[in-house]
Amino acid sequence: MKTILKFLATLLLVAAISACDGDKDNDPNPENPENPENPNPNGGNGDNGDNGTGTTADPFKVANVTDLKRVGTGTKGPEGLAWTNDKNYIQVADIDMKDEANWRGICSLGSSGLSGTYDGDGFTISNLTLTGSICLGLFGLVVEGTVKNVRLDNVNVSGDGMVGGLVGQLMKGTIEYCTLNNITVTANHHVGGLVGTNYYSDGTISNCIVTNGTVTCVNSGSGGIVGYNTGKVNNCYVTANVSGPEHIGDVVGINMSAGSVQYCFATGNVEAEIGDIGGIVGYNLGDINSCVALNKMVKNEVKDNHVGRIAGYYDPNPFQESRLQNNYARNNMTLTAGSSNVTLTDATTTSIHGANVTAANYNGSNSGAWWKDTAGFPEEAWDFAANRLPHLKGFGGLTQNPTVTP
Repeated sequence: MKTILKFLATLLLVAAISACDGDKDNDPNPENPENPENPNPNGGNGDNGDNGTGTTADPFKVANVTDLKRVGTGTKGPEGLAWTNDKNYIQVADIDMKDEANWRGICSLGSSGLSGTYDGDGFTISNLTLTGSICLGLFGLVVEGTVKNVRLDNVNVSGDGMVGGLVGQLMKGTIEYCTLNNITVTANHHVGGLVGTNYYSDGTISNCIVTNGTVTCVNSGSGGIVGYNTGKVNNCYVTANVSGPEHIGDVVGINMSAGSVQYCFATGNVEAEIGDIGGIVGYNLGDINSCVALNKMVKNEVKDNHVGRIAGYYDPNPFQESRLQNNYARNNMTLTAGSSNVTLTDATTTSIHGANVTAANYNGSNSGAWWKDTAGFPEEAWDFAANRLPHLKGFGGLTQNPTVTP
């Protein structure tokens, strides 16, 4: 059954990638913490002619929906230069997309993908609505490009496959320091709150947050950060709920052999109808290291079909070391298969269930030290304190308040 599922998933990916490549032609606050009296140190507002030149030192400035529609299309901006997919962009104001009935997506289906850089600079894009087929998100396809510092609030995206709130498909690129809040993302397969598919081993998703809402697949492969992962997912947390028939995880739905998930935690509920369901990863062939599953409930409707607090399905290669290391899960998680609670026969840091952690350690008086010294989360990326979950650094005025349901 697993071989057939992997074969079908591969066929879907190959077909979708060909189509994507085309003909080759929480409480967002925009303040700049470094200088709150000048929240936009980059200058330019899209109206005064200071729109940049698209270089790294002088990126094109995106101030409104009209500017956003130009990104990556090759059309000329107010400064008279072509806004091509390989240029650099910086957002300089909040953008409300409430009047855009159905956003097409930047570098969407049929394009060559974003190979430059889009820097949201901590400003918010709100009320994104997108419906289509494959490679759907604010950005449809990112190829060797970088999307960073983007904040999305109130996102509703639905399609067939490779569907994410921010990026449909990531190929050899980087997504970092991005947040999504209040999301509804739905697809038939390979759907993520942040990214639908992270397709190559050098695709990296790091320091990202997905809060409040739901991620749902109709067939297989659903995750709060990414649906199908062959690359790296580091330093992320998810509070959204994730569901679907199979291959369901609150961080990653399907984690392939080249994929890795590290220093991530999740608090949303996870539900599946068939199997391969976990608090962090659903179907896992790769690495899961130093992750913490704080989900109140991980529930599968079928009895004894690959259900785990950390990972559902796991098939380690007997000729190499275990690929699950230093993982933890809340001690009172409701873990069910069919109508029965799952009996934990191996609650260790290297098992699919992870070792037990109590509220005093993950969210109480000991939490400041536990996350750093025991869970091993790096201080350069995370801010720790007693009586709360860790916050990610590098988000300026964003108010972070991840919580765990008692």
